[in-house]
Amino acid sequence: MPTYDPATEARAVRELKRQRTKLNADKDAVTAARDALHEAIVRHLHERNAAPGLVADHTPYDRNHVGVLARNAGVKPLRVKGQPAEVPVYDDEVMAAALAELDRLTTDYTKAMDREKKTHAALQAAATQHYVDGHASAQTVADASEFDRNTVMRWGREARKAAAAGAS
Repeated sequence: MPTYDPATEARAVRELKRQRTKLNADKDAVTAARDALHEAIVRHLHERNAAPGLVADHTPYDRNHVGVLARNAGVKPLRVKGQPAEVPVYDDEVMAAALAELDRLTTDYTKAMDREKKTHAALQAAATQHYVDGHASAQTVADASEFDRNTVMRWGREARKAAAAGAS
């Protein structure tokens, strides 16, 4: 068992806090990208730039979720029970521009989510490693990261088990 070293603990805490700050920034980027995508979906459906099924095809959402976004934003449905369906006429150029924008925003959103997942995994790995190496206690690691103490300890047990299985 390693002996307690305040300098090593301070370095571990600084690294974890730096990674947590990056994760928080990545989470904010995901939220901003998602909000921009949702705004574009609602705008294009409200302006009747493209059919809801096509909008769904150019986003990470299914048609039902796109419909929920539209309803929550007050977009009038194309079909109302007991009334004839509204049949909008879509302009090909406007529709192509709308779908291209949705493709771009979907790509931005997907990339932001991927960055967040990688940053989260890196923070989890660093938290586990600092705990397993004895650089900091589970509570100190938890305070410096976004994870709780019991989760850090569980990851430590799993890492030790995997290391023991690999050494055999």
